[in-house]
Amino acid sequence: MTALAEPFTDPFLQRALVAGVLVALAAAVVGTFVVLRGLAFIGDALAHGVLPGIAVALLAGGPGMLGALVGAAVMIGGVTLVTRSSRLSGDTACSPWAW
Repeated sequence: MTALAEPFTDPFLQRALVAGVLVALAAAVVGTFVVLRGLAFIGDALAHGVLPGIAVALLAGGPGMLGALVGAAVMIGGVTLVTRSSRLSGDTACSPWAW
């Protein structure tokens, strides 16, 4: 049993364990919210929306984080627009196969 606990005597690994537990708790809460709202594909949609934003920002000489923020805002705006202007659900609007 000591062989399992021995690596966690290092302070770095203790902080890593705490961080991992906190991320797991946050992901569980956010994941439940996303599934209950019917937005299971929102992570995929955001990833596809953020990447071009980062690329354009870096090519223009701006900060990549700002490009990511703009790309995410445009993607969420598009999903919201499609959801409100059609009979598609939020999950379908985020789906790459809906287009």
